[in-house]
Amino acid sequence: MQSALRQVTITIALVTLLIGAVACERGQVGSTPVSRCYPAGQCGEAMFERGVTAELGDAKAGAAIYKARCAQCHGDDGKGKPPDTLRIDFTSVVWHARFRDGEIGQAIVAGKPPKMPPQLMSPKDLRDTVAFLRSFKPAPRPTSGQEKGY
Repeated sequence: MQSALRQVTITIALVTLLIGAVACERGQVGSTPVSRCYPAGQCGEAMFERGVTAELGDAKAGAAIYKARCAQCHGDDGKGKPPDTLRIDFTSVVWHARFRDGEIGQAIVAGKPPKMPPQLMSPKDLRDTVAFLRSFKPAPRPTSGQEKGY
């Protein structure tokens, strides 16, 4: 009985390590850049280059990319143009809360067929574009402390 339990425990540990190594190799350990990988030596340099975060991008450079590649459908103001992109409103707090930076980058690169073609970009241009999209996020409203809760 103890032998079977021990074998199951070892199997679970090996599967967990294998999944971690595969995810690490593919750069799928999250959208936040990391300085090291665990277990040590299991990640290549490519993993560290794949992270997409708006904080690493230049929103001003991203504005030029957005204007050239995105504004014709998504509008200069990021609110979308009828009839195809009105539901994609980059000025919505809900949109910003719903997607992580890596998910936004993945949608840009993969496209949304049939209407949005994939956008081939360098990692820097992609980070810059995501940074610009994040700049559409409205500033939080100041509260006076008098508002009623839900």
